[in-house]
Amino acid sequence: MDGIRADPRPKAEAYAASSAATVRDAARQARAGSAAAALVRRKRGAPAVLAHQLPVLIARQAALVAARGTTKSRETPTISDWVRSVWSRVWLWAVPFGGAVLTALAGDAKGLGAGATSSAGSLNLLVTFSMLTGQALTYSDLVTEFPILRREHRTGVRTASVTLSKWLVYAVIAMAQALVIVWGFTRIRPGPVHSVAFSPAVELWCDLGAMTITAMSLGLLISAAVKTLKQAVNVVTFLTIAQIVFNGVTKNLSDEPVASVFAALLPARWGLAAAAASIDLRGIGPGAAPDALWRHTTGQWLFDLAMLGVMSATFLAIATVLLRYRLTTPDR
Repeated sequence: MDGIRADPRPKAEAYAASSAATVRDAARQARAGSAAAALVRRKRGAPAVLAHQLPVLIARQAALVAARGTTKSRETPTISDWVRSVWSRVWLWAVPFGGAVLTALAGDAKGLGAGATSSAGSLNLLVTFSMLTGQALTYSDLVTEFPILRREHRTGVRTASVTLSKWLVYAVIAMAQALVIVWGFTRIRPGPVHSVAFSPAVELWCDLGAMTITAMSLGLLISAAVKTLKQAVNVVTFLTIAQIVFNGVTKNLSDEPVASVFAALLPARWGLAAAAASIDLRGIGPGAAPDALWRHTTGQWLFDLAMLGVMSATFLAIATVLLRYRLTTPDR
């Protein structure tokens, strides 16, 4: 050690010329190659069975929804903390109820019954509120949790388990929100008097529930596709405007083949069609458009609902694929 401290160059040159240095360099190159390959592939633990992960993730997602707005602090909670906590628990139900009340107040006294002069407008508002509440459930979910999802993905959590667990929990909430919308509207105005298979109120709940679930699925897809919350807000705003314009009430699509094709890609088009077919909007709404998707038949109603189901499944599948791609691709 004294010799090295006095003049390290002879020892360093001797080591560089020895076989030990060769072994060291080879080991360094091997480690560097492995690290680079791991960075590209984002290697993770072996995925567990979907059936084993799904119940745990469902329970966690339900707990996350229930805990929204709550904070744990050693300090004494302030009034603003209490208000924030209360609002986070009631907003899921206050917003759809408020939308239903506003819709009822904006319509005439006959609501969605026969002879109502504003039945088309009232139904349009109900479907729009269902679309908005559904998208609001999920458009920020995956994008804000992405760093956590990436760490869990590396430990073996399957992407399909994550997206499906979120979809199932939010689907239950979406159906409950649709029930609140129907209940709030019918407390103030008469509900529909026509139906094709079940009671009018039950069918309206099914229509709005399917609309809310499909919008929630679209929000999940948006959240999986974007990288920032700002991008998600921009995309949701654009799609919301498009769905309001091309839902079939705001713009008559019966004689617009090009617009009809574009509208067919939007959930609100089929959600309003299902509700219109259910309550016989063409029969009760003065001046209602002769839209083929609004025919008051069981077959047409089931077809409209089936299209919402297909869109929900498609949005969920694409969201899963996009999220898996993002989790396995290095950030750029």
